[in-house]
Amino acid sequence: LAVWEPSTAARTDTDAGAEVSTKAHVLTPHAREFLALVNRLGIDAADPAEDPVSAARDLAAAVGAVVLLKGSATVVAAPSGVTFLAASAAATLARAGSGDKLAGVLGAMLATHAARASARGEELSPERIAHLCAAAAVVHGMKHSAA
Repeated sequence: LAVWEPSTAARTDTDAGAEVSTKAHVLTPHAREFLALVNRLGIDAADPAEDPVSAARDLAAAVGAVVLLKGSATVVAAPSGVTFLAASAAATLARAGSGDKLAGVLGAMLATHAARASARGEELSPERIAHLCAAAAVVHGMKHSAA
């Protein structure tokens, strides 16, 4: 499993001239990163500012990865179209670094569940990954709401 934080990848992969990989299981852009990504990949997607649900679904279907579109309400979409909305985010999350913390929470949740699935000889489905992404977004949002 891989969690790809676009702001980090944009500073390394893009600057080096490397192509952006779409093989990650989870993409975690905010609206501006989303627009840069779909433009770079030539993907026709809804504008995340106008229709974040359709935007996340469009990107997820186009790249075959789960998309966690960060915003005042976080939208999580699986390639199949299964979609979750996490509206627990506080305004304090709209600052640099909060996405890194979300990626950490998400990575821990995915690793834990992937290990359990692997012990049973299974893999996590994209829908299960999307469900875990939504849970991570809620936990992350609630933690910052309480702070």
